[in-house]
Amino acid sequence: TGSADGGADPGPADELGYPVRRALAQVGRTNAEAAIAMWASRDDAAGDAWAARARAVLTAQEPFVAADLAVDGHAIMRELGIAGREVGRILTALLDAVWRDPSCNQASQLIERARRELARPAPSLS
Repeated sequence: TGSADGGADPGPADELGYPVRRALAQVGRTNAEAAIAMWASRDDAAGDAWAARARAVLTAQEPFVAADLAVDGHAIMRELGIAGREVGRILTALLDAVWRDPSCNQASQLIERARRELARPAPSLS
């Protein structure tokens, strides 16, 4: 299955994968354990589920920050011949794709996805 943006939809067995990886990215690797403790302290099923899924992300070393991507900005610049803000836009899109489906964190897949993303118009700032 796919989402409107071409990424894989998280399956029912991993409906928390995407939001948990995204939340962990927002707090960063150094604060991940504190986030897990906060979710666990909610003392409800949702908090327990988030804490358990976040622990699984860390244990499995699933990618959730840009440094975890199989490509970096230099590879994007080299492969696509771009620079500046476009590189950041592409990396953001790649990270979102990997949050949705960690198995796509392969250099060749990410470069191909980056080429498709580059062909899309950049979002308007107005």
